[in-house]
Amino acid sequence: MISPVSDNLIFGIVARTSQGRQQLTADALNQRTRHWLNTQEPSAWWIDPHVGITLLRPRVIAVNKVEGREAESAGVLSLRGAISSGGRLAPPTTWLQLDAPRDTATAVLYDILERDSAAINSLRGQFALACWDGRRRRLLLARDHLGQQPFFTRTEPDFFIFCSELVPLMQTVQSGCEINLEAAYWYLSFGMPPPGQTLAHGVERLPAAHLIAWEPGGVPTQQRYWTPLKADAPRTATPEVVNAIQETLDTAIVESCARGEAQGILLSGGTDSTYLAATAASAAGSPLHAFTSAFEESLGMNDDARYAASVAEWLGISHHVVPLHAGKALELLEEVVLAAAEPCGAWASMTHAWLLSNARELGIRRMMTGLGADEIFGGYEHFHTYYVRYLEYLERHPSPPGSDDFENLLLPEDAESRQVIYPGIARFFNENALAEALEEPYRSWQYTSHLRAFYRECRRLKPDAQPIEMMVAHECQHRIPDLLFANFESISRHLGIEVAYPCLDPDVVQLATGLDVLSRYRTPHGDFSRDVDQLQPGFKHALMLVYERRVPEMVLTRPIKTYTAPFGAWFADANFARSIMARLERSRFWERRIIRREWLGHILKQMSVGTQDNQWTFQLWALLTLVGWYDRFVDPPP
Repeated sequence: MISPVSDNLIFGIVARTSQGRQQLTADALNQRTRHWLNTQEPSAWWIDPHVGITLLRPRVIAVNKVEGREAESAGVLSLRGAISSGGRLAPPTTWLQLDAPRDTATAVLYDILERDSAAINSLRGQFALACWDGRRRRLLLARDHLGQQPFFTRTEPDFFIFCSELVPLMQTVQSGCEINLEAAYWYLSFGMPPPGQTLAHGVERLPAAHLIAWEPGGVPTQQRYWTPLKADAPRTATPEVVNAIQETLDTAIVESCARGEAQGILLSGGTDSTYLAATAASAAGSPLHAFTSAFEESLGMNDDARYAASVAEWLGISHHVVPLHAGKALELLEEVVLAAAEPCGAWASMTHAWLLSNARELGIRRMMTGLGADEIFGGYEHFHTYYVRYLEYLERHPSPPGSDDFENLLLPEDAESRQVIYPGIARFFNENALAEALEEPYRSWQYTSHLRAFYRECRRLKPDAQPIEMMVAHECQHRIPDLLFANFESISRHLGIEVAYPCLDPDVVQLATGLDVLSRYRTPHGDFSRDVDQLQPGFKHALMLVYERRVPEMVLTRPIKTYTAPFGAWFADANFARSIMARLERSRFWERRIIRREWLGHILKQMSVGTQDNQWTFQLWALLTLVGWYDRFVDPPP
């Protein structure tokens, strides 16, 4: 089972009142954290009682050694993750009496002491950090650009608490964890909480590419330090732009390759993973191992394994097919998915966990995956669908001369405009299902206020941002960090495997986000069509121009498939279904009257045997994972 708390987490407390400062002692802190902290060592805490701040086991404490004066802390850093570039190779100019950097963490600390929050934007890799700058008397908390590492906060009367994991903040409340009802509504809709929230009431999430700054006597303030909406990003896939995309992506792939140790890659035999494997195979200085999922032959879903085997043979790399059948999937469901600190919206987490477990058995500690390419280059039909809806909306509601088409879409609060504003790729309960399945008052709730706020921020960041560009930005801000990474990365961290996502390198993302719709979706004649059947197969036109240079024809022309687990098909297995139904039936979640219990029976009647991706299967998954989280953290059944 996945442990809810890791040993290397970031945890800290800021006192908001004088009473809070008095409680920042090692004994009081150990008492407060006894439910989840394995060791109760007074020396584990760095405490500045005058400022009212403490950090648990910081990575670096830089001491300012001034002759004739008592040594003071110039800076303190807690860091989690893996940073591939960034930092400072010498002490900051205002602290010349500090030692030279001895590792990456010290270099990062020195850069923040020198350049403050500007240093965070320069970092590359995945990270969460907390840094106390003794000279500026300023605390910075930050989460990486795409949110691979999480960061959570909680505000109490006497304290502002922050942590890189969710469970410690849920367990700091003496009365126990309570469900955030708005977040439950969003989870049923999209498989994740609303922006900045979690399923735990009172616990907030620091958004990706954001930081929090705090100074003594003030209040924590949140700000964005990076955006995928680059002002001068190219819009068309010219040969020069395609070259730039390839160069930037190749650099990210090469930097992700392990040095001196075995490197793993999740290989589906599709274009994204094949390009990564081909590039890594020529660049890696150590053995490359490819891993592919396979399922019951009766399900007819093993094309991925066959294509991947051909790719691995072509590249001359080791290939490991990892079978996952209903019985093992049920174990993973209980031990991984339903044991997670957050409800898990992606049932591909089962395959992810099993693939990484097998890689770990072979001693592999670094993996690479092509996840993200579809999100930022336009590999989903969903983007195209909403863009066509937008064009049709403008035809029905032409904007007055001199006004902004997209802003006019955001003005009305009606059902028609809600169907046009892009809410994200993942959708579990659609609006009709929510209206029928939810109890009052939840069935009358809406989610578009958050969407409108996001798109208005996009227009402030980049006034001429295109609709398709803002859809990609939405994926970068919400689904990628708070659904995909929130699900997959907790598994990776538990298994001790560092997973790299070269397609989500910030520089690749900024190049991809600015591309226009014709650089993503086009017909063989080079124009755009509202009819998806007339478009070139594979979509993401600009990236396919890169792939053509290195990917075999058989992969370029293979049918598009989703690389996931057959949850719906497994439900036809009697043992699989029986276990899930028993868990749902015994839960006290239904007593909260958020969703009508009889709707579960309606879902089961509608599900088709052997079908994995219809709306009823998605609804069942959302209910199962939400109920599992509720049972574990809010109100366990007898």
